[in-house]
Amino acid sequence: MDSQNVAAEHGEEISSAGRTALVTGAGSGMGRAIALALSAEGWNVVVADLNIDAANSTVSAARASQGRAHAVQVDVRSRQSVHEMVEQTVATFGSLELGVNFAGITGAGTLVADTTEEHVRAIVDVNLLGVWHSMAEEVSAMLKAGNKGLIINAASAMALRAAPRSAAYAMAKAAIVHASRSTAVEYASNGIRVIAVAPGPVNTPMYQANTLEVQRKIAAGVPLGRPAESEEIARAVVWLASSEAAYMTGTVFTLDGGDSA
Repeated sequence: MDSQNVAAEHGEEISSAGRTALVTGAGSGMGRAIALALSAEGWNVVVADLNIDAANSTVSAARASQGRAHAVQVDVRSRQSVHEMVEQTVATFGSLELGVNFAGITGAGTLVADTTEEHVRAIVDVNLLGVWHSMAEEVSAMLKAGNKGLIINAASAMALRAAPRSAAYAMAKAAIVHASRSTAVEYASNGIRVIAVAPGPVNTPMYQANTLEVQRKIAAGVPLGRPAESEEIARAVVWLASSEAAYMTGTVFTLDGGDSA
């Protein structure tokens, strides 16, 4: 069931009032929390995820709180799929002011010499190219409409420091940092800002998939002694999308409990 059918069940129609945000990876974890937080702030929100059932669950939660949301299935590995996602966003709500690119997969792996090509490609295809596709299509839509906008890309504290068994993941996330900075410089004169967000460990389903022993070990390595909650990352994104952060672009906003200090 898509979000329009969800709306019909409640006797509502999708409104195009206000600003529009597109959030990838919004079916669970940080993406879901961000989508719901933006919705609560009055944004129109397009909830994009490979898992359409998860996306519709986020839409239902947003609408239960009187939010305006629409679900879109996307495979961020495909530029065509991402293009269609952005087109649906504009067709549904009439504009795109904020792109939040948080679709990703876990990066737990092996030592460099033991890491397979398939593992590296999977990490790069989703975590790096997925963000690249999304950012490029979002910029194109903003330029076409002639409106200012903000793009927030999911990097990681792993992009800022070294750790064993994470080279492929850290490589992709470090590339996102530089791509975000370069894009920010390229389009600043068009009023388009780009920021990379670098979370440390976050208490998401991917984090919870670790054994309790591994979770405790990860938390013990964070100076604040715990992982972040998804809602803490979401509140930071809401602030970055507010007028209070209007002078920020081309930077890395780190939320890692001191993990990269």
